[in-house]
Amino acid sequence: MEMQFIEFLYAHHTPFLDRFFSLITVLGNKGIFWIVMGLLFFILAKKKKTGACMLIALLLGAVFGNLIIKNIVMRSRPFWVNPGLQLIIKSPSDYSFPSGHTLSSFGASVALYKNRKTLGRIFIVVAALVAFSRLYLSVHYPSDVICGMAMGIFFGSISPVLYEKKVKAFLEALCRKLHIRYEK
Repeated sequence: MEMQFIEFLYAHHTPFLDRFFSLITVLGNKGIFWIVMGLLFFILAKKKKTGACMLIALLLGAVFGNLIIKNIVMRSRPFWVNPGLQLIIKSPSDYSFPSGHTLSSFGASVALYKNRKTLGRIFIVVAALVAFSRLYLSVHYPSDVICGMAMGIFFGSISPVLYEKKVKAFLEALCRKLHIRYEK
């Protein structure tokens, strides 16, 4: 059933949507956009908590989603199973489950939302577009994206708790040592 959904989307590609989703999906490539956003919030913002929470969520997603779960489940990608699905983006070489693009996008944007509601809402919409792009581009199954979204929401939601309990004191001490003003 999941493959039928991917094939349905594939059959309804348009040149505009091909370009649009090819550009949107880049925001999730290796989490770089989200890492940069987290670093910018951490470095440039007066209060460091937002950036720290985004980076915590991204780290959890990378470790649990991309390093552990992908290599345990080892799920083939849709275009590996159906060679008739011709990619319009560079072919991913890792496994399909869960969607790392979706996981990082939702993890970072939910962490952002937990600290800055208005901006977080905007980026949750961006995360949803990234997630859908993975389906449209035939590189993930719906369950890959749904699980990536659920994991990202979970990691983004617990990042403020981890920040307060584990990370804040370390960052405060590090900033004191480097003579950098630190405000949570």
